[in-house]
Amino acid sequence: MVENDGQLFDEAYQGHGGSVRAFFFGHTQNHEVAADLTQETYLRVWRHIETLRHIPAERRRFWLFAIAKNILADYYRRRSVRDRYEMRMMESAGGWDTLLAVENGETLTAIDQAIKRLPENLREVLALHTMGEMSSEEIGEVLGRPAGTVRYQLSQARKMINELLGSSE
Repeated sequence: MVENDGQLFDEAYQGHGGSVRAFFFGHTQNHEVAADLTQETYLRVWRHIETLRHIPAERRRFWLFAIAKNILADYYRRRSVRDRYEMRMMESAGGWDTLLAVENGETLTAIDQAIKRLPENLREVLALHTMGEMSSEEIGEVLGRPAGTVRYQLSQARKMINELLGSSE
């Protein structure tokens, strides 16, 4: 059966959009940024829909995550440049006290704070598992890690969150 472009795109998004978004959230800890990066990923998918058409269905997830990893690398490069610029601006406009006042004004839940304190590799697997609804085997395939390592990292992430939440009460 030949898929039309719209069907193919919808299948890619419906089948993997949540996992891609979870991947970005695991790295950025920001729902809005994760949504933006997911949108950027699927825009790139749409632009290369012909390539997707020739990829076997069982390999499409890996192709999507390759795109997502490139989008994430681009995001970090842009953010690095922006952060250097913002630092110079903050220094000239009142220093770090101004920056801290802005950050302290934001409302964060205790769980978000605990998750943000996790090492990146633990946040990543936790987000893919919980938000992306991926099994340890699927996460392992995407990240190039053994499933046992992923299960161990999930256990470590949960343990650290419990410890962090217990110490903040």
